[in-house]
Amino acid sequence: MDEALRRKWAPHVLNLGSSSSSSSPSRRRKRRARSPSHKREGSPSRKQTERVSHKQPTSRSSKRASNSPQRRDCNGYQRPPTAAIGSVTKGSANCLDAMVLAEPTVQVAGEVVVVLGQSLNPDGTAPGTLLRRAELAVELHSQQPGSWRQVVVSGGDVAQIGKTEAAVMADLLRSRGVPESHIILENQSQNTLQNAWYVLPLLPADCERILLVTSDFHMPRSSYFFEAIMRKMDAHLQLETHPAAGGCPTAEESATFGVSKVNRMVLQQRLYQELLYMEKKVGIFLKHHIPGVVIPALPHARLEEALQQLHAMLREHSSTH
Repeated sequence: MDEALRRKWAPHVLNLGSSSSSSSPSRRRKRRARSPSHKREGSPSRKQTERVSHKQPTSRSSKRASNSPQRRDCNGYQRPPTAAIGSVTKGSANCLDAMVLAEPTVQVAGEVVVVLGQSLNPDGTAPGTLLRRAELAVELHSQQPGSWRQVVVSGGDVAQIGKTEAAVMADLLRSRGVPESHIILENQSQNTLQNAWYVLPLLPADCERILLVTSDFHMPRSSYFFEAIMRKMDAHLQLETHPAAGGCPTAEESATFGVSKVNRMVLQQRLYQELLYMEKKVGIFLKHHIPGVVIPALPHARLEEALQQLHAMLREHSSTH
């Protein structure tokens, strides 16, 4: 009986065995049952792959995003992240050119630009020296692309015309693109020593360095006074000087009407005036230019350094004129 059954079903068994061997369940079972030694070295198992892989997105658009690791534009160039795109210009043929990237505007921490005023003209206009100082302050405000520095404009109504030097400088800065929120006004000072006295309390708490801006002929006295005030207030700040060259009138321009006396002085006259101040009047300024406050003088070597700077500028001016 067993022999008859075996003969009867043998052809069917042979046919099953001769069918597509690649789809045979027995072959698949045998393939899965292979020992680990048959795996390619370093190839993870299916369970390990499923364990470390993240859940794949189900939507069609998210699948496309997951399959392409880098976003690219219509010309094949890599596209920046969408968050960096500020606006799109209509009508552009190139979609890369159509994207306007929003550059970050980060404040430079610990640094503040301080620009000192100059007596205004009788009509309230800024003299050439003040214009040069404001232009340099604008450059320092946004010296590095994508970053900015706070700017302190210092100067009261020294000319007694109803308008402060700080207000005029703030207008100049705004007209050249400096946002109003980046400008700090100090409008009480009536002289250079008071510039330093009233500016220091206005500086942000994280300020570590002052970028001092004034005219080149005015810088030796200004830096001396700022250092003296910082020493008086025990303010541990770095002072970085940025002298603005030019702005003084020529001999022909000094005869122009409508300009105050100090603003008619040529560069040589301004340098001699500064030498007189530093040689004869520094002590008087330190004692009397801030009502009720006496500022101790710096060491004599520091005063000599300022005088040498003025003499060097005088020699340079004489050699070129």
